Amino acid sequence: MKKLFSLLLTAILIFSLTAAFAGCGDNPDNPSPDDSKAETLPLLKASGNDLVDEDGNVVVIKGVNLGGWLVQESWMCPTDAKDQKTAYSVLTERFGKAKMKELFKIYEDNFIVAEDFVNIKNLGFNCVRIPFTFWNLQDEQEDYTVFDRLDFAVEECRKNGLYVILDLHGAKGSQNGRDHSGDTSQVELFDDKTNWDDMVYLWSMVADHFKDSNTVLGYDLLNEPEGKLLISMPNPQFAFYNDCYKAIREMDDRHIIIMEAVWEAYCLPDPADYEWENVMYEYHNYGWGDENHDINDFSYQKDFVDKKIRDYKNLKYSVPKFIGEFTLFDNYDAWKYAIDSYLENGIGYTVWTYKVVAETSAWGLYNGTPEKVNIESDSYEEIAAKWGAVKTSLSYHTSPTYDFFKSYNGVTEG
Repeated sequence: MKKLFSLLLTAILIFSLTAAFAGCGDNPDNPSPDDSKAETLPLLKASGNDLVDEDGNVVVIKGVNLGGWLVQESWMCPTDAKDQKTAYSVLTERFGKAKMKELFKIYEDNFIVAEDFVNIKNLGFNCVRIPFTFWNLQDEQEDYTVFDRLDFAVEECRKNGLYVILDLHGAKGSQNGRDHSGDTSQVELFDDKTNWDDMVYLWSMVADHFKDSNTVLGYDLLNEPEGKLLISMPNPQFAFYNDCYKAIREMDDRHIIIMEAVWEAYCLPDPADYEWENVMYEYHNYGWGDENHDINDFSYQKDFVDKKIRDYKNLKYSVPKFIGEFTLFDNYDAWKYAIDSYLENGIGYTVWTYKVVAETSAWGLYNGTPEKVNIESDSYEEIAAKWGAVKTSLSYHTSPTYDFFKSYNGVTEG
């Protein structure tokens, strides 16, 4: 039996490595539209409270996050690592840096493939938000020149008529110390000038690379920048945003720049205070319930959404607004109410998230139970086999949230 398992594992590994090193998006099993038929999307810009195209037509973003692809979270991904930094460190110590990189290449080559962008388009969406970390862009000299993953995603979105929001989910030193920043060991972005300056430079590199792409909707400067209680300056997020804004504008005066609030409408400044132009403000709306209300209580979620909408309307300035992450858990009446409310007020969204590890979960459009990697004890071959089996079509199935959006978006096929 052990011999049989070993042979099976070896076969899976060979298949995974072959697919991994064949390059991104070249798998004939992953259908995508004929490239020749793909039309260039119109560049979007901010105009008052709206996003508009070059002809002045209002465009409302309706999309999904590719969470778990370029920054893993153990609750939703096939890994037991507490954060990405730990996974990098442990796998490097066990197998060496080159093999660690090979393992993550296998994972990333399989977790999101060309077919996934077709799935997103076919479900009636028009945008993808892509969380990434500073590690994803680093070359061997730790400069920010590695764009193969983002280039692949932007190209597949272009083929499918999807806009892309590039989201810095994990900054150097961490902006919040959460697992979704990739680093739970520190919160040292805002207090460490080297980290700060490095991330400003990163955005200048990203902007220079994507400045000519109409597929890229905008640059989401920093995911959930909570900071920490003892910080060296008031509102460090605003100063950081301003430095990034200036660095981007030196390279790119075309694209929208996106600033996130933590957590309320009033937690961001009037753009005019900083002379920001062509910007969009982003909010993450999670109604976690309280001691008197379950997360699936419709009245609680309705009141939560209603308050958010009131606060957005009460702002004394005009800026496009965007719900970059949200869920309504298992109450699909609440889902409908929330999305109706956002869209009726011209507020776009990207739902969290595309796929999660779970038998049945409202968090993902796709659910699945691929084997989790034990970074401490699994062999290289076992990790490669497990991460080589995380393709959506292989190990995931559609969820109740998928069914909701299929109905809500009026999708009749698939």
